[in-house]
Amino acid sequence: MMDLEEFHRELRSDADFEPRVLNLDAIMTAGGRLRRRRRLTVAAGAAAVAIAVVAGLTTLVRPTPQFGPSPAAPTTASAAPSVSVSAKSQKLNSMNGYHGPIGTVIDTGLVNDKDQEKWTIFGVRSAQSSGSRATGLCLGTQNTLGDLTESLTLDDVVATPPGFHDIQAAMSLEGGVKQPAFGYYAGTPARITVSAAGRTVDAQLARWSEDANITVFWFPVTAVKPDETIKNPKAYDIAGATLAAGQPRIFTY
Repeated sequence: MMDLEEFHRELRSDADFEPRVLNLDAIMTAGGRLRRRRRLTVAAGAAAVAIAVVAGLTTLVRPTPQFGPSPAAPTTASAAPSVSVSAKSQKLNSMNGYHGPIGTVIDTGLVNDKDQEKWTIFGVRSAQSSGSRATGLCLGTQNTLGDLTESLTLDDVVATPPGFHDIQAAMSLEGGVKQPAFGYYAGTPARITVSAAGRTVDAQLARWSEDANITVFWFPVTAVKPDETIKNPKAYDIAGATLAAGQPRIFTY
């Protein structure tokens, strides 16, 4: 590559040489397709050469660079929330004529081993009800399209004195499907436990969107197995004090 002194000698050797304006941007553009960071480095070097030539020989005019804004950094998509999803646009398939879902669909985090659909809990209204309020809490599955299928519904959640109400034990269904145990409590406990086959098992909890005083709870089928007997449901506050027991009804069918 020719250095600056050789460049001077070449210019002096031509008697017909006349200084002229050089467009360094055009020269750089013709140099090839380089990444933006590399092009900026080349531009800085070309500007230094232009200054040196101005001092020793003639005036080289370099147009002011007009670089556009730097490309935005790529963004990473945030994970969608998995605890619960809105129920407004979801379809419910119910063989018992329930309407819903009403309110928020609670994602239990459990899946049906047979087809990998999610187990969910949500409010429903019976076909005989003339109002818009939910009359039951339904355990159902949700497919990849968001549609829901009723599995089992606990009715009569309108009358809710403090304490436990209906609790459904885990069951083995047709086709090898294992349905998890679930229930609801009128109140806002920090902890719920049951005794299953002699073990004390902690429940997973969620507040119901239609009534913040209703706590929905459930158990993975690995913690409370199908057809295991559930006994002694207990609720505790944040300090560990025992709360009202209510009148729990435990179903095994």
